Amino acid sequence: MIAISSLQELKLLANIEVNEDGFDGFIVLNHGVKSSKQIWYDRNGDVLWQVFHYIDESEAHYNSDEEFMESEPNIRDAIKDGSLISY
Repeated sequence: MIAISSLQELKLLANIEVNEDGFDGFIVLNHGVKSSKQIWYDRNGDVLWQVFHYIDESEAHYNSDEEFMESEPNIRDAIKDGSLISY
């Protein structure tokens, strides 16, 4: 398992050109609870970022890094504090 420490690192792991499955991992929440995520980054696609939240089976799409980071505060904060983990 790898702790993600930057948006650039997440881009590398979520890049569908390198790995069509994207990023498969989780955020470590309070008391060790995990919030699983699947994240795809496609710099050449119609949608730049796509996120699947396993907890409620919701999906979100973002067209810029800024929109992604603003709209996904749990992911943004997890990157900052090292609690976004890749399987």
